[in-house]
Amino acid sequence: MPKEIKIAWFDFDSTLNQSRAEGELGYPSLKCLNLMGWMKKKGYKIYILTARKDLDEVRKWCKAFGIETDEITNTKPPADVGFDDRVVTFSDDRKVEAMIEDATEILEGKKPHTSAPRRPSSKAKAFVGRISQ
Repeated sequence: MPKEIKIAWFDFDSTLNQSRAEGELGYPSLKCLNLMGWMKKKGYKIYILTARKDLDEVRKWCKAFGIETDEITNTKPPADVGFDDRVVTFSDDRKVEAMIEDATEILEGKKPHTSAPRRPSSKAKAFVGRISQ
């Protein structure tokens, strides 16, 4: 029997990208990076969902911060879980309680994970400086 592929998507603007200004690129949310790393370790494919038309801009931003993802898309994929600044969705009600508990513990720093996010490099900081001017 083939292994079940689990998918999690993270909204880009105001969720992974912390900037709240329309179209602006800022620093990534360390809480999102922690959760993405934990979910990747648990076997999830990680998608970044954005309403932006320029996906290359998002790819460059992810590369500048060392963020690895399975896909960047502007079409909402079918997924087991999705994270957005306005909603958290689940496709399987039986998993909701466990996932909320795990996500909460990670976000509050109570549950460790093994893939700690990298601190922004000087190159990444320069990238944000250039695009925010």
